[in-house]
Amino acid sequence: MIRFEEFLSHGKVFRREKDLFLKESLIASAFERMLEVQKKNMSFSLQFENSYESLRQLADALLAAEGYKTYSHEAAISFLYANRLIDEIELEQINLCRKIRHDSKYYGKTIANLNQELLNVMQRIFKKIYQKLKQKPF
Repeated sequence: MIRFEEFLSHGKVFRREKDLFLKESLIASAFERMLEVQKKNMSFSLQFENSYESLRQLADALLAAEGYKTYSHEAAISFLYANRLIDEIELEQINLCRKIRHDSKYYGKTIANLNQELLNVMQRIFKKIYQKLKQKPF
């Protein structure tokens, strides 16, 4: 995966004022979304997509708190790694989830229940990042 600094230098990430209100709003939204996923009253495909989106929202929350904005999912994931919120294995796992979600959303590919382990991974990583976000002062 591309390093976060490269996303900055190529204009895929923009500098802006830190936005702590947006940070808190995104964290709350991500938490709500993950609570719905854990109720398991939606299709596996929606559970998978919502788990991924909740992780992306946490990354966007961090970006907002640090004074960045990006529309690139890869840049947001790279930011998590650059800030040591995920390790290299988790980086690869989230990136795989990103690709699966992308293929589903834009190419109509089915998200199979075979990806249950990845769903569990996203939920575990979500908890880890969420806890760190709630502890980290900005």
